[in-house]
Amino acid sequence: MVGNMYNLNIKLPKEIPTYVRGHDARLFYENYCDFIDSNFEGDDFLKSMLEYNKGNVYGSNPYAIGVVNRMLRTKNQPFQFVSPVSLESILKFDNKGINLKNKFIETGLVLSGENVSLFDQYITEKLSEQLENLNIKYSKENPVLIPLNNLVLKKNPVKDDYYFHFYFSKDFPEVLHVSELNNYTMRFQMVNKHGVPISNGRGNRRIIDESNGSGLSVLSVNSNFDLCKREISRSYNPNGRILLTLNSKTLLESYND
Repeated sequence: MVGNMYNLNIKLPKEIPTYVRGHDARLFYENYCDFIDSNFEGDDFLKSMLEYNKGNVYGSNPYAIGVVNRMLRTKNQPFQFVSPVSLESILKFDNKGINLKNKFIETGLVLSGENVSLFDQYITEKLSEQLENLNIKYSKENPVLIPLNNLVLKKNPVKDDYYFHFYFSKDFPEVLHVSELNNYTMRFQMVNKHGVPISNGRGNRRIIDESNGSGLSVLSVNSNFDLCKREISRSYNPNGRILLTLNSKTLLESYND
């Protein structure tokens, strides 16, 4: 069986998960850069979020993931970025297959209030408008989680304005109220059907807040399988990884060890 990603011929493995290696990783990165050239005027910031080196693609960022989502949908590819619940399923049943040592995987954006940086203000306003159209409200006490696999990145069409914004990729996107993410004393092991932690007083996983009180943060799973809220990075981080799925099953990652 062979799956095509642009001009990629990726051999789908018999077992999951596995990694995109060597030639596949290089072609993935080249297509990513070509898509930015065609749709984002070759924006250097977006290109700098991922890096190809010696058969691996390094890095992760919500902006990069938004580009990847749009790229795959534009070409009607069967791959999609991993959802929070899919990643939790992988960690539960095959966490040895996903080696997260010194790595992290970003899974969603968390909106919790108005305290956002100038860089994030435009993004927050556009996401809030879309949520309002869906009659979804959020607050510091009751934030919402928008899985990154539901979002595609676009450039503001206003001339000379290079701010980016996220659009929901589906008419009825999955948006979750996640007051649980405010419980920094919680220890958990189990999650519900949406991938949200269940507090039962047991487990060794934690919720960590490194967002500096930002009203817009990115949720990631770190090497200890903890859930971590952080400010959206403005620079390349080699420890981030892009994780893709096919038919709700993990079939490839844009990195290898």
